[in-house]
Amino acid sequence: MSIAIRKLACALALALLSAPAAFAQEAPLTTQIVDAFNKIYGSHPGFRANHAKGIVVEGHFKASPEAAKLSRAVLFNGSTIPVTVRFSDGGGLPTVPDADNPHAVITKLMSAVPSGSYLAMSDTTRDIDTQTMTTGAARYNAKLGSAVFTPRTGAEYARFFDGLSLVEPGLVPMPQWRPEPAADDAELIPMYAAVGHKP
Repeated sequence: MSIAIRKLACALALALLSAPAAFAQEAPLTTQIVDAFNKIYGSHPGFRANHAKGIVVEGHFKASPEAAKLSRAVLFNGSTIPVTVRFSDGGGLPTVPDADNPHAVITKLMSAVPSGSYLAMSDTTRDIDTQTMTTGAARYNAKLGSAVFTPRTGAEYARFFDGLSLVEPGLVPMPQWRPEPAADDAELIPMYAAVGHKP
């Protein structure tokens, strides 16, 4: 065996013997990923490291009869399934302003789904309890240094449903969207809710 090969073998052996100690000192992969995002975008306590700004919407999914021909999965059997979806901006900046056109994002998403699909959304509004919502949003945004929380008017919210047919009862304050029989009609929540159907 040549001296060069012996040296290479010794180097490999040392590397293998020292590898467990090196790996033991490394942070878990999940921590490394979060640290990498924080290095790129900065640390923003209270927000996730990626997809920091988003909106959560709830609704129901009901597959078309044709879907059952494609799969035997339970979600395609025609029953109504409750769903929760989060739309978010990519990256770790929670202060991406709404001026970046969220309406265009929804329009793009809805253009990609087939006819018969639905968009279900609820969102905060400054139309209801205006003073509280306006003051609260200003205080919240002042802490973060940018407009990150934008309670919309009904007209601004309705734009998300451009080109869709609103399902009854339409765009209404959230407690009025198909309430349970025992629901409190006087309940005041500064949010709108609506479901749109793609023709």
